[in-house]
Amino acid sequence: MLKRIIFLHVIPIIIALTLVLLIFPLVRNHFNPKNTTKIIKGKQTKISAVMSDLVNSPNDELEYVASIKNKNQLTLFGSSEFTDSPIIPYHFFPDSLGIPTIGIGHAYHQELSILIELLATHQYNKGSKVCIFLSPGWFEADGTNIQAFIEFARPNFLKRIDNNKNIDLKYKKHIGEFIQSQKDNIEGITKEMNTFITYSNTNNTSLFDKINNFIKSYFESINSSEKIEYQITQNNNLTPRKWNGNYDETAYQIQTQFINSITTNKMYVYDEYYTKYVVDENGNERNGTLEAIDFTTNNEYADFKLLVEYIKEQNINASFVMIPFNPYFYKNASIYKPLIDSITETLSNKKIPFYNLYVYDTTSYEPGTLKDIMHLGDYGWMKVNKFLYNLYFKDEK
Repeated sequence: MLKRIIFLHVIPIIIALTLVLLIFPLVRNHFNPKNTTKIIKGKQTKISAVMSDLVNSPNDELEYVASIKNKNQLTLFGSSEFTDSPIIPYHFFPDSLGIPTIGIGHAYHQELSILIELLATHQYNKGSKVCIFLSPGWFEADGTNIQAFIEFARPNFLKRIDNNKNIDLKYKKHIGEFIQSQKDNIEGITKEMNTFITYSNTNNTSLFDKINNFIKSYFESINSSEKIEYQITQNNNLTPRKWNGNYDETAYQIQTQFINSITTNKMYVYDEYYTKYVVDENGNERNGTLEAIDFTTNNEYADFKLLVEYIKEQNINASFVMIPFNPYFYKNASIYKPLIDSITETLSNKKIPFYNLYVYDTTSYEPGTLKDIMHLGDYGWMKVNKFLYNLYFKDEK
């Protein structure tokens, strides 16, 4: 019986796999005799700016890559907290200290997108100055928004990640699993996305599935063979200089001005926001309620853990800033304590610097840290500037 199984099943499968291994490279070479390389050339121009997304032109991708490549430049990743305030780091550092700094992001730019952006600059990441502004609202959403993902996980980035054999398979699989889970929400799956979906299927136990995925990956690689390279002329127009101000004194002045400007509320949000979003049509003040986050099953938390792992593996000079909720509006802000404790413990264990602004009650909250219920105000930004300066630039000559 055993011999019959071996002759009728095992040997034919071995022969089939051998033929696949021998024939498919020939087929691949027939359709794609040589790899092509797409070179994106340009001069870095953005050394004091925010790019809300990376979809306007290839220059946006180039500007981002240039920022990571320049070890003297600070790259900020965030979401809806990025504004045009002169106190925000990508204006303050270039204007006051001559330090090139850019910000990248808008609402729903979250950790999976940031991970992909860093994977796309894999060869340049070591030692790059990076700060990630982590919003607690990301965990409420339980993962990356597919529309924002498409804006930041650019086809060129996915090609670079796919073609880079030095990037661990676990990262490619993670991206593929996300795309697979969102297939029904994507209009038009691209070749690059299909390639990553193939990565996500590598754990199938069925022999048929493994053979099928092997064949599929060969044909996908035919369509994904284009390599992306950036040739960048760095911008060195800024000259480092010393700021004559004092961080603490300036922060206090900003805080005082903000508090004195509020006439409608004791929630420490600016008047226009309070009237438009906090008060209902009857003039009654509303409050928000947060729900506990089970971070053991939370997709955003899984993205956070993987992002931290990659940062540590690649020796990226990274830091995190945890943005708070306004405890005057969210009366139960303490419900996030287990999540925040887990985040800070993870960063501490990995020896990644962080600045935790999250507080759990009004007695610990410093008015002006936020301008509304969840976005940093100028007082908060000046405190962040002090943290970033002390971390990255204070000891530089």
